[in-house]
Amino acid sequence: AKPTVSVFLVAQAGAKERESAERALRALPGVAAVRFVSRDAALAELAALEGMGDLLAGLDGNPLPDTLVATLTRLWANALRLG
Repeated sequence: AKPTVSVFLVAQAGAKERESAERALRALPGVAAVRFVSRDAALAELAALEGMGDLLAGLDGNPLPDTLVATLTRLWANALRLG
C-alpha cells in the first residue's frame, strides 16, 4: 500500500475552502494524488468495520470531519523511511 497523509478539514470549511486546500495539496512535491472523503462516507466506512456498529450507535451524531487523503509518491515515501 502506498503511504498516505490525511488532512482533516474544519467543520466550517465550505466547498471553496476544500477545493483550495485540495489544489494546494496537489501542488506539493511528493504528492501523487488527492481524494476527498466526506464525513458521511468516513462514518459509513467506520461502521462497516467489525465491532464498530455498536460503538457508533451510541453517538449523538457524526463526529468525523471531511478529509483530504494525499497519496505520496515513492520518492517521498522513501525519504520518510530514511528520516
